[in-house]
Amino acid sequence: MTTQPRHKSIIETAADVGIGFCGAMLLTHFVLPIWGYEPTLRADFEITMTYTVWALVRKYAVRRFFA
Repeated sequence: MTTQPRHKSIIETAADVGIGFCGAMLLTHFVLPIWGYEPTLRADFEITMTYTVWALVRKYAVRRFFA
């Protein structure tokens, strides 16, 4: 079994996290109001981006660790 090149790990990770970002953005926008939070669209974006950056770094590090 050959290891995946780093650039392909980055592409795969970015695609996965990008899809997750879209879903998380929608969830943030529609779910937080259920608990009484009414964030602006900008706040939705900032909250989602914070977790997305963390997911990108974490996912890439784990993939490289097991590669």
